[in-house]
Amino acid sequence: MVLIHRNQQGLNIFVKIIHRKMINDNEHNLLDLVRRGDAKAIEALYRASYHQCAKYVTNNKGSAEDAQDIFQEAIIVLFKKVREPNFEIAANVPSFLYGIVRNLWLKKLRDHQKQGLVLTLDDPDKTIRWWKWMKASKK
Repeated sequence: MVLIHRNQQGLNIFVKIIHRKMINDNEHNLLDLVRRGDAKAIEALYRASYHQCAKYVTNNKGSAEDAQDIFQEAIIVLFKKVREPNFEIAANVPSFLYGIVRNLWLKKLRDHQKQGLVLTLDDPDKTIRWWKWMKASKK
């Protein structure tokens, strides 16, 4: 980012500001532990992030099961990303994970709209939720 600053003599000075990472040492340590596959670190991510991420999914036409599935996928995406050699994160880890959940969920909704859903009578509750979801999305 470049800012223009006027000095005491009235001359414009271009000041380059280096974008600094906005995560703290604890989050760096957490990401290092996740990178190594530490189970306690992944559990800490669940505790810190799951509720907010699940709430996003359930507030946007998803079920509790959808939220669990999407969150698991997001953890896998995060795990793969932190293992990339040039991985950098500019947000805190729960926010980054929330962004992954959001993107995965929106993709799933788009895919369902394109393909349609297959209904089975094996799970009547799921069928009812599907009908309600379809009616709500047409409004």
